[in-house]
Amino acid sequence: MSMEHFRRTKESFTNDDDIFDSTTFEQIARELKESDFYILQNVDSVKLSAEQRRLYEQVKQFCLETSAEFKQEFVLLLDRYKDKNKVLSDKIIEFLVKNKIDVPKFELLNGVAALKALKTSKLETHDIAPNDLIVIFNLPTPLAVYWWKGGVEEWGDSSVKIDGQIIEWGLFYRRLMNVIWGMQGYYENEKNLKFERLNEPCQHDPKNYYYVWRITSYQPFDFKN
Repeated sequence: MSMEHFRRTKESFTNDDDIFDSTTFEQIARELKESDFYILQNVDSVKLSAEQRRLYEQVKQFCLETSAEFKQEFVLLLDRYKDKNKVLSDKIIEFLVKNKIDVPKFELLNGVAALKALKTSKLETHDIAPNDLIVIFNLPTPLAVYWWKGGVEEWGDSSVKIDGQIIEWGLFYRRLMNVIWGMQGYYENEKNLKFERLNEPCQHDPKNYYYVWRITSYQPFDFKN
């Protein structure tokens, strides 16, 4: 995806004048589902305050920008890997892109939908308020399931060296997680978002989630006072 394509995609979801119209949430959900990314929305917008709607808009942009950065880096890594490893072909890359397996998965939820998702994932729900914005993040399936296959030269100590006859999904996993952490850090430091992780360290479910966040906004410190 070119950056110009991403710019047009991003702008098509950004209209600050419309985010207070509840019908727009339904339209946005459809557009996100039909985009090049894997971003699902199950947000009940009826009872959201203006501040909560602004938070939703920021979180949506986080998902869009992170997906674009991830996709761009993943495709670049795949092309480089293919040049040195015959086990990866153009046909496989085309399949990944066509089926959105080259992008992370995001789902934005609140209310009943959020509680149901948390219970399904066997995560605590006792302090979740109806309008809390929950974001479920997961990796593309090959990375989520085969994160341990290869990448022994990268960070972490749980990877297994493979013989080159299969794709090193663990290599892609370790390099692409840096994209996720980098974008999360940017939105924490520059956009004043707080990512409260609801799953414990090392608690991941390849089928359902890698991270589950409750995302809120905070006021930055005023160093002038």
